[in-house]
Amino acid sequence: MANKLTEIQQKRKYINGAIDYENGVGFHNNVNQKGAYCFFCGNSFCVFKVVNVENVNCCYIKYIYGQDKKSLNSVFLGVLNYIINRNVKFIYYSRKMTSVKYYTQFFKGFNFKRQVQDSNFKYNFECNECGNDKGKGEKCKCKTEIFFI
Repeated sequence: MANKLTEIQQKRKYINGAIDYENGVGFHNNVNQKGAYCFFCGNSFCVFKVVNVENVNCCYIKYIYGQDKKSLNSVFLGVLNYIINRNVKFIYYSRKMTSVKYYTQFFKGFNFKRQVQDSNFKYNFECNECGNDKGKGEKCKCKTEIFFI
């Protein structure tokens, strides 16, 4: 059992590190992974939760990370296969906008609708994009992209 906990802890550390690498130190605190599934393909992963909202099964993607296009496609197709078997009717994903536009193109390729709105992160972090200073209590000024289908 101790080896299993160590493996889970290593995966959590990798997930948190990848999230912070893309967004800034401490951003992983804004991604609630409690009770979520995590699918991996190579070093790409998707953290998501299936929830029931007014008798409709919905998939809430907490975070998706792609180290390369092939593994990102594979991990996302694995998630789609999983949620189709759970009769999911709606998929929702919200992410902090970054200079990396690959994710926008990726979701548009699956015909997701996209909206942009102001961000309101619960926990401060050192943003890679806008350069806010967490130590001074500055909030991230970046926008949030919302994808849904």
